[in-house]
Amino acid sequence: MTVPVLNVQLSANNSDSASIRAGEPLILTVSLVNASAITGEAANLELRQAREEMERRLAEGQITEKEFKKRSSQLKEERVEKVAVGSSTKPWYEGIAFYGMEDSARIKLQWPLRVLEYPSPQDVVELDEGRAATADYGCDPDLLPRSGEYQIMATVDAPGNIVESNAVKVVFPGGEGDRLESESWLASRASIYLRLGAWDEVKKHIGRLESLDPGSLSVSYLKGEYEEAKGNIDEAIAAYQKALEIFYQQYPNIGEYPELLTTKMGFLAEKRAAGNSSPDKE
Repeated sequence: MTVPVLNVQLSANNSDSASIRAGEPLILTVSLVNASAITGEAANLELRQAREEMERRLAEGQITEKEFKKRSSQLKEERVEKVAVGSSTKPWYEGIAFYGMEDSARIKLQWPLRVLEYPSPQDVVELDEGRAATADYGCDPDLLPRSGEYQIMATVDAPGNIVESNAVKVVFPGGEGDRLESESWLASRASIYLRLGAWDEVKKHIGRLESLDPGSLSVSYLKGEYEEAKGNIDEAIAAYQKALEIFYQQYPNIGEYPELLTTKMGFLAEKRAAGNSSPDKE
């Protein structure tokens, strides 16, 4: 069996560096990938096919059961296995710690970071060639430093060892300063505030984005995410439908469905049919 290799990737506001002014949010995203399983996917397929061939030959009497067991054992040793992270007593997203780097020394960050979102809801995630795990961490922007530059890394409590991530740079320049409110910047900030659950900030940034481009795909999509997060299913579906219409207007010859939008709409339609809508969150 090939020993799994766990890769840990860290980003700050979806980048390897971020400049955070007073009052602005910071989202640290940690992604776990079983790198050996990804590179070994083709090899695993060949091993599966080899085992199927062995089963066929055994059934047809071309090999003995002893020969079959011996070769099966060899194939199992060559297979790239999945790796499980987390436990029932310590979920995988609680086994992540953040450190600041000073002169090659690690100092644990004292910022009150908390997990905001983790698409894999299980306490234990099994990482193979087709599955990764991602979690977002953040805190109230008012509790972040006002100034300074930090090199930040994350560690993950993996089976048998502690795995380190890459380092990202986070700069707090101090002061509010002036920002060029581009569409991409506003959309990014709205998305970050959405994950923080800062609803007023989400609405404010979507409003600014809409004033720049009322027909923006990003506006409708973010409205959909906002309404979905608030538990307003009908409003979310309507916003996603509008985003879908804009998508086809912008890309009339694409010839395929935007999977993210259609998946979200399908999920919400099923939820509505089941009568499983949650009340609007404050």
